[in-house]
Order: sequence, then C-alpha cells, then structure tokens
Amino acid sequence: MITLDLITIRPDSSFLDALAAIQRGGVRLCLVVGNDLAFEGILTDGDVRRALIDGRSLNESIHPSITREPIVVAESDSRVAVLEVMQARGLHAVPVVASGSVIGLHTLQEIIGTESRPNWAVVMAGGRGRRLGDLTQSTPKPMLKVAGRPILERILLHLVGSGIRKIALSVNYRSDAIEDHFGDGSRFGCQIEYLRESVDNPLGTAGSLALLSEPRFDLEDPFVVLNGDIMSHFSLRGLLDSHAASSHRLTVGATGHQYTVPFGVLHKTPEGELLRIEEKPTLTWSVGAGAYVLDPDVIDLIPIGRPMDMPTICSAIIDGQGTVGSYDLESDWIDVGNPRDLARARGEEV
Repeated sequence: MITLDLITIRPDSSFLDALAAIQRGGVRLCLVVGNDLAFEGILTDGDVRRALIDGRSLNESIHPSITREPIVVAESDSRVAVLEVMQARGLHAVPVVASGSVIGLHTLQEIIGTESRPNWAVVMAGGRGRRLGDLTQSTPKPMLKVAGRPILERILLHLVGSGIRKIALSVNYRSDAIEDHFGDGSRFGCQIEYLRESVDNPLGTAGSLALLSEPRFDLEDPFVVLNGDIMSHFSLRGLLDSHAASSHRLTVGATGHQYTVPFGVLHKTPEGELLRIEEKPTLTWSVGAGAYVLDPDVIDLIPIGRPMDMPTICSAIIDGQGTVGSYDLESDWIDVGNPRDLARARGEEV
C-alpha cells in the first residue's frame, strides 16, 4: 500500500494543497483526515477540476468539495473482494478504514499488478446448464448473475486477484455472450484465450483441455482448471503451492459435503441384534470441488476431439505412472448448477 502521509490533508486545506498531495501520491486522489486522525473523506482530481471550473480559486478551502461517504473496504477484506468492489464501482483506489480511521489505501495497480504467477488457468464455461431450466434458455450458465455480477466474472476476478494473468475460457453453448463480455481480458487485467468446442461435438468436462497443446499456450508450468459454476474464494496460491511441493501429476481441490440421514440409523450385529439407534446422523464426505492443478504433460493423456472428464483423467494417471493428490480448500463453496444452490448464492430464501 502507498505511504498515507504522502496523500493525507486536513479538511481546511486548500485546493492547491490537495493538488500537491494528489501529485505526490500518483493515485488521483487524496485522503482528508480530521482531529484524532478521524477519516473525513476523499478528494479526487476530478473534484478539484470541477471546483475550478465552477470558479473556485486554488487558495480556497476544499471543505465543500470533500466526498464525505466514499466507498471503503475493511482490513479483513481479501484481495479478491477488494478487486470486485473496485471493478464494480470503476475505482482506481479505495481506502481501508478501521474504527473510523483510514489505515491504508488499495490501488488497482497494486491489486492486479503484483504477485503475478506464470501459471495458466482454464475455466470450463461451455456447459448448457439444463438443471437450471428456463434460466439458461438464452443465457449460458456461467453468465447468470450473483449480486449483479456474472458467476464467470467472479471466477475471473478471483484468478486475477490471486496473480493469475493468463486465462483460457472453454466455451460452447452461447459462447458469443461470453466472448462479447470478456473480449481479450484487457479490461479485467489479464490475457484471455478461448478453447472453442463444436456445438455438435461437446467434449465433456475436460476434453477441451487437449487444445492446450496448441503453440499459443506454450505450457511450461502446472495449470489450474476450474469449473465455471463454482462460487468460492479458496486460496489459489495454497492449491498451487501444495501441488508444487508434491510429486503428484494432478491435484484435486477438495471440500466437505454433508448429508443428514432423515431416519434413525440402526447399528446391528451380523446376527441382527440391535446395538443402538443413531437418530438422523450427519455424514461427511470429501468431494471434488471443481478445482484442479495439472502438470503440463497430463495433456498427452487427452485425445483431441473426443469427450473426456476429469475422473477419467485421474484414473488414467493412477492406473499408469503417477499419482493424484488432494488439497482441502477450506473455504465457503457453492456449486450453482441447480436452482436451489443458485438461489442460496444469491442470498434468496430456499
């Protein structure tokens, strides 16, 4: 984060003082702090221009032009969450506020311009989403909105906020809607390439990965694969680092899935004697979370132009030469592939 002293001024400062602070910080705004370091608002370079056009002089007080309730974030907000706020509001910078005092400033350049990783990420965004019925009649499933933003855009921002700058979108159904929205990725701070399946020959949940053998990708590092209908802010760094520290050719992101048996479960001996009754127990399984890391040579196991799914790839590795690992995501996780879970992601009553 930028040094706050460079861009901090008092409420009774002049427009000339504000311009000097904006110039020092190079972030197109300055912070206004009052007594006891209380955060009072911000002043942008646009605010100064508008005041001067309205006839104010450089020596006048900025007091009437201060934005008193700017968009702010908390110290606990993740990089991904901050990036989502900035993208949604078109902000180049956002203050970090705690207990009424400004304690930092996130800039868009800081969020998307550091900790860049060399890995490619592939998002599987070609599914029809038949379980969602009419919701996907004219809209591809990954473009359905949660809190005003397409699911796929949230996934993309998660990747960018985690340092992934090279992203391939595997598309099929209504691919035009996806490509029109994301383009080449430049407005999201990344490079986007497209893996285009034929509408008449869908390649399953992993078959399109064979297209990564094309020279434009030049895979040298392990790459991430994400399902395009997953809502989660798990640590991509943790998943990648876990894979890098192992000898596995593929690592599966895992999450816990619970199911409550709606009846009393009978525990018996082989002879049928009842030992006890367990009333409506909750069972927990470790399940695949739609997130993977693959070594580049795994692409050789995927035939071009033929359908393939990830369990088949895992089995091919296990049955051949290599091992498959798992990594617990330890994060909230929602598969929005059915109406009930999509409603839950949207905060609606289910």
